[in-house]
Amino acid sequence: MVRLFLCIILIVFTTGAAAQKVVNPADLVLTVTLENTSTTPYQQEMVLLTIHGIYRRHITLENLENPDFADINWMQLGADHWFESTLNGKKVKNMRRRMALFPEKNGNLEIGSFVHHLTLLDENNQWFEHKIKSDPIRLQVQPAPDT
Repeated sequence: MVRLFLCIILIVFTTGAAAQKVVNPADLVLTVTLENTSTTPYQQEMVLLTIHGIYRRHITLENLENPDFADINWMQLGADHWFESTLNGKKVKNMRRRMALFPEKNGNLEIGSFVHHLTLLDENNQWFEHKIKSDPIRLQVQPAPDT
């Protein structure tokens, strides 16, 4: 009888802890945007890219992983910018990273997903790992002019 009671207690505590580590997808959002998309850039012309994360959970550690930029040279423009804003009446944390891309070839290039590796806190102040991915985006590039 005591063993049965202990097994029930163990099951209740382990299932409760697992449920606390469930992350609502709307709580962590990572988007990637290309700027000035009204014109098609030329090969080697600078294209600005912004990565924006909106986080409704407490983050203790983070690392943003870039995709493999095949056929694209790039540079990060300054440090990541972390700030708070209000969304639907609630405070949220934001992260913004700006990058300059320089496509090395023309055509329809894919920029893969950025992955944000996060360490979050659950309701019991226990750390757990979670990652979110942005959607990949496409960049149309014209051949460099002859002149």
